[in-house]
Amino acid sequence: MSTARLRIGVNVLFLRPEEMSGTGTYTWELLRRFAQRDDLELVVFAQGGWVPADLRARVEVVPTPRFASALARVAYEQTMFAVRASRYDLDVLWSTGYVVPFAARVPHVATIHDLYYRHAPDAVSGMRRHYFRWLVPATVRRARRVVVGAANTAADLAAELGNDRTTGVRVVLHGVRTSLASVEAVVPEVESPYVLAVAAATANKRLHIVIGAVERLRAAGHDLRLVIVGTDPRRLLAAAIEGKEAWVVRFEQLEEAELAGLYRNAAVYATASAYEGFGLPVLEAQMLGVPVICSQGGALPEVAGFGAHYPPVADAASYATSISMVLSEHDVAEALRVAGHRNVERFSWDRAADETAAIMFEAVQ
Repeated sequence: MSTARLRIGVNVLFLRPEEMSGTGTYTWELLRRFAQRDDLELVVFAQGGWVPADLRARVEVVPTPRFASALARVAYEQTMFAVRASRYDLDVLWSTGYVVPFAARVPHVATIHDLYYRHAPDAVSGMRRHYFRWLVPATVRRARRVVVGAANTAADLAAELGNDRTTGVRVVLHGVRTSLASVEAVVPEVESPYVLAVAAATANKRLHIVIGAVERLRAAGHDLRLVIVGTDPRRLLAAAIEGKEAWVVRFEQLEEAELAGLYRNAAVYATASAYEGFGLPVLEAQMLGVPVICSQGGALPEVAGFGAHYPPVADAASYATSISMVLSEHDVAEALRVAGHRNVERFSWDRAADETAAIMFEAVQ
């Protein structure tokens, strides 16, 4: 390794071209900051050579095939890519999608975002669940360092594998997407007031609790709507809101300006998730001044901190009481807004990039 620069290979094969996701946001936000550093040289291995436009001239891009299925991608990653990556004179190979290519002859750093396969198995398809169940523990053993976004995930790994197997795990808190705060928001065509939830409709998100809470409040006379932003891969949401379309508004994907508008105009942000590895939408809501009502699933209390109200029970009645309190008591809503803003100050992509870069150097010592 050169003492002046660290040559980092970045394995983003798990990201489909142009698809936005939480893991994609994490990867690209850190790479944007890595690319500004004189002590790092970046080689990005990406499907079809796709990286965000603002990064294309600042990193070396190595195209790989576009994969028709996750199985095809995994097979390539663990065979041909493992051999190919070994030929690029890398000081370290950073895999940002949970699993490393085991046969690559280079020091490994991996980012493991959560343990959904264990704590929310219904949210992970059968094949992917078995894939993670076998290969995530193997990755922890193979990688010199493992980066996680919350102490809760580090504790989960230690509980599963033992403290002696997780000495290389390092906690680096994520940042928050500050572009949402600076973009000129588009005012949503949704009648106020409304409760906002940003979540893919998987079982662990427990959207039925938030839906039930709003339904209770409407039955009690509140003129209230619910806005849900996220995909519905198993049509769980479609079934849950059948007959409720008059007051439930759905969006699958939005431009940043539209999402910022929805956040800024929301009366309440609510999540009842049973498990989260981090919880970026909670921070986005706090950043944009929305009072947050939050469950205690996984890393959520660690991330939301004192900037959220936590219903004592994860059911529709308890959430309805909490939402009603925020809607009717201005002082409560304002206190949550202020506490939320203060909480967001703990999270910075610049800090996360500096800490992650230090881990890369640590891994090659």
